[in-house]
Amino acid sequence: MTYTTRMPLENNPESGQGRSWKSTLGVGDPVAAELRLSELGYRWQWREDQCLETTTPVLPAVIKLDSGEKSFFNQLIAAYLGWPGVKADPGATLRLGNGEAVSATFLQQVAELTAEFSFDVAWQSGDVALVDNHRVMHGRKPYQGGTQRIVLVTLSA
Repeated sequence: MTYTTRMPLENNPESGQGRSWKSTLGVGDPVAAELRLSELGYRWQWREDQCLETTTPVLPAVIKLDSGEKSFFNQLIAAYLGWPGVKADPGATLRLGNGEAVSATFLQQVAELTAEFSFDVAWQSGDVALVDNHRVMHGRKPYQGGTQRIVLVTLSA
């Protein structure tokens, strides 16, 4: 799989995909951004509005875990359901390793399966959730509580 995305110059907290290229790449200027992208094997193009359009190298859609199990480990659903413009034209963003566009029909089927096998965590004040991102997909729905929501995240390998 390859993913093409546009990263804005500045963060947009209203967007699920609104991290700037500076935040995403952990850099402060275009030269450092290009160096980081080169290290990652990405292709990129600067846009007139100072957005950065990037395309990943070919990434596996399925990975093999240390246990020998396989995991459907990718961004297909997040991209299809949440990235701007992907539902209208998935081929502009999502491509198979051979360069062929991922079909909207396939993505819709995967989205329906995802919904069928999803569940909500019944949160209570003080709860902690541990999620192994290699084994399960996770997501979030809009927060509708009466108090301020605080989410703390730690990543570990």
